[in-house]
Amino acid sequence: MPYSWLGMRISFLIRRILRWGMTTPLDMIVYGQKMRLYGFDNVTEARTLFAPQHFDPLVRAALAERCRDGFVFLDIGANTGAYSFFVVGLGTADTRVLAFEPQPEMLSRFRTSLSFNPDAPIQIHGFALGAEDGEMRLLLHGGNKGQASLKVRGKEVPSASVPVQVRPLLKVLQERKLEKISALKIDVEGVEDQVLIPFFETAPKSLWPELLIIEDNRTEWDKDCIALCRSLGYRKILRDRENIVFELVK
Repeated sequence: MPYSWLGMRISFLIRRILRWGMTTPLDMIVYGQKMRLYGFDNVTEARTLFAPQHFDPLVRAALAERCRDGFVFLDIGANTGAYSFFVVGLGTADTRVLAFEPQPEMLSRFRTSLSFNPDAPIQIHGFALGAEDGEMRLLLHGGNKGQASLKVRGKEVPSASVPVQVRPLLKVLQERKLEKISALKIDVEGVEDQVLIPFFETAPKSLWPELLIIEDNRTEWDKDCIALCRSLGYRKILRDRENIVFELVK
């Protein structure tokens, strides 16, 4: 079904009906890549499985418009890799994707899908990002496994927690000798500020992402990432239901 408001609502209803009877994953070609998707316990996978055209279409269009040879994409809070596989599926030469996902089950699912696409230029990192090296407890969400967070969110009661390694983004990029970031997407369930603000305070401008996609969780941030981006010379080019997209003004 093509992208439209009505199509999105119909797809949402179909997705809810189909999820009720699902108990096993499905292997599908999505964005030109083979993925194994569990549509019954993770909202992101359900969206990717049942209506991939309605999965953040405006944001993906902005990425596709700017994707070119040598594109470097950071997928922070990668879940099971939908954004990473989408960028790879655009087919530009010398693409490089660095993905970060600390939730153990999402990480395992992502790695399974990557094993189906051995030539995909994706490096998966199974740790979280934050202000400094250390260890934190990742709070798990039983009803939506992709919604794990490093902080308690509102009245949500976590179903369990696991220890995860935390590393500063700049140090990771320096270790991997990264010289530029074409686009960065971050969705880390309310702790985006703990990743982005230390990065921008210490990173050279040459490493600032040209395109920056942030899930808007400002009510949960200690510091306002949106105000910071504007002060650094980013301009907002679009927003959708969940994300704000900024472009660095050169």
